[in-house]
Amino acid sequence: MTFPFTGFVYLLVAFGLGFFAYRLFQHWRLEKESQVAQLFFYIIAIFTLVCFIAGVGGILFTLNQNQIIAKIITFGTLVFVILGCSVMGFLIFLIKFPKMNPWFGFILIFLLGIATFILTTFTPFQFTLKAMGGIDWGFHPLVYLFRFSLYLFTAFPLSIIFLQKFKTSKDPYIRSKALGLSLIFLVISIVVFIDFILEPTFKMEAVLSEITLAILSIFLFGFLFATRQLHPPLYRKRV
Repeated sequence: MTFPFTGFVYLLVAFGLGFFAYRLFQHWRLEKESQVAQLFFYIIAIFTLVCFIAGVGGILFTLNQNQIIAKIITFGTLVFVILGCSVMGFLIFLIKFPKMNPWFGFILIFLLGIATFILTTFTPFQFTLKAMGGIDWGFHPLVYLFRFSLYLFTAFPLSIIFLQKFKTSKDPYIRSKALGLSLIFLVISIVVFIDFILEPTFKMEAVLSEITLAILSIFLFGFLFATRQLHPPLYRKRV
């Protein structure tokens, strides 16, 4: 039997993100006026669910290669990805464009997500189990591009935002936390680039993105251990 590599890695990441979400929930409850802390909790909680669905679904698909399971994984995760990325769009506008209504950022990403969902619905796709246990999603090239764009306009900008915070802050803890968050969002951006652009374009074995995800989970556990003491948030509520 083929080892369910994709499903196993996504479950591992879901476990790490779930622990991270719990930490963010504690942070939010201690800093009750911090809307940014609240939004970070929502984002990580949503993507914990995305990884959990992909993990369980990936293992089940590996066992029986049922395309109905593939549909459930695809549309189940996509709904939450759209929601999570839309919240990230809200957060970007909240931090970088405080004079603008942050719902503008949410709506822009949400509309891109709806377009992605419609395109995915009306283009055929089929999951394929590869020899090393990775799953080739089998989407249309435009679907890959649209799914990548959801992260390109959200996770990657957040990585830049926290890198800038790392450079400008004088507080050692805030610098370390900003660098950690910047690297997390950067690795997410790299994973989706490999998964949605590099692998399908060059017909690569569908495990490179999963290996990168596994590295992310290891880094996440290390980051959580290194910053296990709760401190004030990186950004305060707007006034």
